[in-house]
Amino acid sequence: PLTYLTPALFYLLFGLTLTAAKAAGLLACLVALVACYLTVRNYLSRVDSITTVGAISFLLLYFSYMSFWIRGDPQLVMYVAVAMLVTLGRRAWLVIMVVGMCAAAVVNLKVSGVAYLFPVLALMLLRHGWRAAATAVCLSTALIPLPFVAPNISLVGYLGILRVASHHGIEPWLVSRNIQFAVLFLLPIVAAGAPVVRWGGNLGTNHHIRAVAVYAAATLVGIAAACWLGGKAGAGEHHLMPFLPCLALLFAWVWSLRQTPPFF
Repeated sequence: PLTYLTPALFYLLFGLTLTAAKAAGLLACLVALVACYLTVRNYLSRVDSITTVGAISFLLLYFSYMSFWIRGDPQLVMYVAVAMLVTLGRRAWLVIMVVGMCAAAVVNLKVSGVAYLFPVLALMLLRHGWRAAATAVCLSTALIPLPFVAPNISLVGYLGILRVASHHGIEPWLVSRNIQFAVLFLLPIVAAGAPVVRWGGNLGTNHHIRAVAVYAAATLVGIAAACWLGGKAGAGEHHLMPFLPCLALLFAWVWSLRQTPPFF
């Protein structure tokens, strides 16, 4: 539902213009980049943080208009980036509220967006415990039906669309293409981590290593799910865009292993 409600809000504010149609995507893209910068800045220098966000910008530019078009993909990137940033905070109640609302928005933008939340929930579990993560899940579950309260949004119609979409087949060539792009996204992290594994670095305690392994595993599981779900006809590698903030955080941690302890 938010795929249509978000541009509708901008149409209401700025009129039925092409500028209003693009404003939502552009704003979401800018907010996502700012959130990514603030996230990685916790562990990287200013120059390294700017370079990392520049790399994310370059990847978004590859997706061309898909990174700011009227559909929900730019908003997905924004909500994931904001959730990642807030999860690193210390106030559990604020993390629960923001992550719960962002998670509900993600699912309302794309029902398969649950895959994008795997890294967020893993990070929340590691930093704030299972009670906070469970509470955020319950909050998001309660908020998901909220758009259907509006009289012109039909839950029955929405479920009917999902039923039709469930019969769309998976295209193997699209899945293969998605996997190729996922590997390309992961290469900078592997390249940054290889010297640490080979020559050693500030790996911290076994608890730190296990925690980062859990976060990395959750990210990889989410990416694998997105590669498969993005294999439907008409989909593609742009389904991987919302993982860019998650991968930026993982890269920042791997890069900082050379100098500082992990972020847990």
